[in-house]
Amino acid sequence: MPKQDSRYLPDSEYFLLLDAIGAVATVVMFELARSSKKRHVVTRNFLGRGKKTLEAIKMLWHAQAYGDCWSLHRTLIDRLFHLHVLGRDQSFEVFDDWSFIQQYEARNSVLSDPEMRPKLDLSFWKPRTEDKARYARLKLSGVSWSRPKAEDAAKSFGYPFFYKYGYDFASTHVHPMANDGEAEFKRATGLGVPADFETQVILHNSILAYIVLLQEALIAAQLGWNNHILNFLKAAHRALSGRLDEYKIAFVKFAAIGPSGPWSNLAE
Repeated sequence: MPKQDSRYLPDSEYFLLLDAIGAVATVVMFELARSSKKRHVVTRNFLGRGKKTLEAIKMLWHAQAYGDCWSLHRTLIDRLFHLHVLGRDQSFEVFDDWSFIQQYEARNSVLSDPEMRPKLDLSFWKPRTEDKARYARLKLSGVSWSRPKAEDAAKSFGYPFFYKYGYDFASTHVHPMANDGEAEFKRATGLGVPADFETQVILHNSILAYIVLLQEALIAAQLGWNNHILNFLKAAHRALSGRLDEYKIAFVKFAAIGPSGPWSNLAE
């Protein structure tokens, strides 16, 4: 197991914090699920995928697959950048149309391949009539949207370090390097001992990224939120600096409300 670094929290505290944040995020997702507005659908989906990414990072960390943790960390940061830009530009509708086109064309590329088509389950791959109609309509009208540049997105909401020390640094683990896999090679073969390095940082930074993602989600939803959610997120942020009692107290107050809330002014 990795050594405890005094600059970070004990491993067990990161896992407790991660679980508490996940519980609050789930309540927010349930609240957004009461709406069919595109901004709410996209936002809840971002939270769901981000939560699963954070949980996967925890699992990979236990498996000592630290490089893969960084690869997933990059996708978490990318999701944060996307959500910020979507909220800033009020572009949820066009993003949904653009996503539909990209996914339709990717599936159609496979379906149109004469070598692949006989191997496909056409009941799954063949587009529905309504999907064909939507695709034709969108291609005729034109959809103008492009993915945000990570560095520009980071600067636009005041977190340039998320790009420099998160997205860009993690890219060194996404794209092959001459010495990546050396630690895994040594663990697999027993030929040598992997170099010692800090490992808690990936847990710390990933939890921070998800806290900010959740904060961005609350903003993007354009709803009034229960103060117990807002207070918990502030305390969770401070917990990363070692102030652990505050978020635990805030979580107890949050949980005492019960699943019915009210959690936002969505119904008002």
